[in-house]
Amino acid sequence: MGGVLLVFLVAVAGMVAGALRGGQLDGFGRQEVRLVPALLIGLALQAATSLAAALGWLSGAVPVVMVLALLAMLAFTFANARLPGMALIAVGVLCNLAVVLLNGGMPVTRGALERADLVVAGRATERPDAAHVLVDQDTRLRELGDVLAVRSFRKVVSVGDIAQFAGLFLLIQGLMAGGEQARRAQSGFEQFDYRRGRR
Repeated sequence: MGGVLLVFLVAVAGMVAGALRGGQLDGFGRQEVRLVPALLIGLALQAATSLAAALGWLSGAVPVVMVLALLAMLAFTFANARLPGMALIAVGVLCNLAVVLLNGGMPVTRGALERADLVVAGRATERPDAAHVLVDQDTRLRELGDVLAVRSFRKVVSVGDIAQFAGLFLLIQGLMAGGEQARRAQSGFEQFDYRRGRR
């Protein structure tokens, strides 16, 4: 739940920044977004992963679903690389994908769990939940794991998550501002008098 709220707040911040730049929400409709089904699949799989991890369902399958979700998101970012912020989102997805593949789940530190107030008595030593594995001496790329705590939202996040949040912020405000620029350009094009060569 905290992750959904974080994404929502980032999206709102992007819309505020877009509005301050003179953009409008109709900018989203003025941009060609490719491979939308991949985005929807990725989001659906991520939601399923979060739900399964929270409820303890299909614990063995959760890391596989995480990888599939990240691959779908990666395909979407590559198809839309020209859009603002998409490069940052791609970097974030790649970071998360690499660390999950190397460790069979998203590494998380005990300290981050404690700071996020997520420590629950009786949890398994190796896996706090189906999506995470506790960092130990065998963890690879531990710096890319969920090592940052957002206590207000009772959420742990990774460097890859932060990159995705930043990319989402740039994407939303960039699409809004870009749509306004396209509208002005089109308006100027329509007002041009070709017979006289001037407006």
